Amino acid sequence: MVGVACGTDSSVASGTDSRVVMSTVEASTQTKLTSQMIDDSAKAYKEQIQDMKSEMSENHQFDEKIFESNDELVKFYTGLPSYKVLKIIFDFCAPQVKRSTKLTQFQEMMLTVVKLRLNPPHKDLAYRFDLSVASVTRIFAESLSIMDVRLSFFI
Repeated sequence: MVGVACGTDSSVASGTDSRVVMSTVEASTQTKLTSQMIDDSAKAYKEQIQDMKSEMSENHQFDEKIFESNDELVKFYTGLPSYKVLKIIFDFCAPQVKRSTKLTQFQEMMLTVVKLRLNPPHKDLAYRFDLSVASVTRIFAESLSIMDVRLSFFI
């Protein structure tokens, strides 16, 4: 590490004229690190990263619990007036849904309804639901087909 030292050059300083001389000085700090300390630190950071990933995943899930007490959120994401209406539609369509992903049936339906309402890109939905783009495409097509069959007579 390089530091800067300031001082007065006595050979140059005469009477009223004094000059400040800048020079570099070597400065270093030594820290004793053992491999155990490094391993412990790496382990702690890995745990912290895992906790943060888990927290992010929880925050991005369109879980049923999030919508149960928040009709405003239901209206924004689905266009439906309340959670009760969303739940009725879900209960009507759910028996036909065959889950093949880590999402719940409700989350699969929400993915489809959010796509219909807000039209985000499949890549965005893949991020929000922690899926591949191909899975989003397949879930959307399957759920849309089920909703068409089950809900078409309401139109």
